[in-house]
Order: sequence, then structure tokens, then C-alpha cells
Amino acid sequence: MLSREVAVVLTDPFQVTNSDHISLFRKEAKLISRLNHPSIITVLDTTGDEDLEAIVIELVKENTV
Repeated sequence: MLSREVAVVLTDPFQVTNSDHISLFRKEAKLISRLNHPSIITVLDTTGDEDLEAIVIELVKENTV
């Protein structure tokens, strides 16, 4: 386990059965993960199953951007 604070972006629970929404959510995660810039958050991981999709990103504290 890495001992670091992260933020987790979750899908809208009312959209988990909407395949277009899930596809867009996954596409967004892939696109963001390709970016590498100090002003853009880093995608650390993605996860998902039939009930939930999530993007794990670096936690940015207030007033640090």
C-alpha cells in the first residue's frame, strides 16, 4: 500500500446502467491519464464493475494550483 491521500471521482449512481455514460467516463479517464503537465491532475488508477466506476486521482489541496 502506498501511504498517500488521493481523491476518487465516481460515476453518477443513477447512470451506472447507461452504457454511453460509462463509455464517456472511461474515455475521459484514459485521455486525462495521457496528459503530463504540472497544472493537470495525475490519474493514478481506474476501477469499475457493474455497480460502480471510479477514477483515482492525486489529491490537490486548496490553494496549491
